[in-house]
Amino acid sequence: MSHFAHKPNYFFLSHTLVGFLTNKIQQAGELSELTIDLKDIFSLFNQDLASTTSNLEGIINIADNYHVGTESPEYRLISSYKIYADSNRVTFNFSPKAVQALQQGQALIAPDANNYE
Repeated sequence: MSHFAHKPNYFFLSHTLVGFLTNKIQQAGELSELTIDLKDIFSLFNQDLASTTSNLEGIINIADNYHVGTESPEYRLISSYKIYADSNRVTFNFSPKAVQALQQGQALIAPDANNYE
């Protein structure tokens, strides 16, 4: 019996990650960059090692397609990210327009799951 029989739910985990990031943004006010330790993501993903390591890029690729208020490219919440495997951290850069829209109470727009394979 394999211990790796489950298939990760990338969309659920990306939504969980975006919720975490938006909470950090709302707590900080104006936040343009955030670096997170991978152990915090490991906890966020309920100690799912595969999702925190080999599947993390795919999860973030979905998360960086969330927009705030409008689907215009400059309103993408995550403008860029970098995973630093050597230091077990990931840095997210946020779109200033998306952060401002989020602070104004505009809604998150999730990517369409039908557009992904």
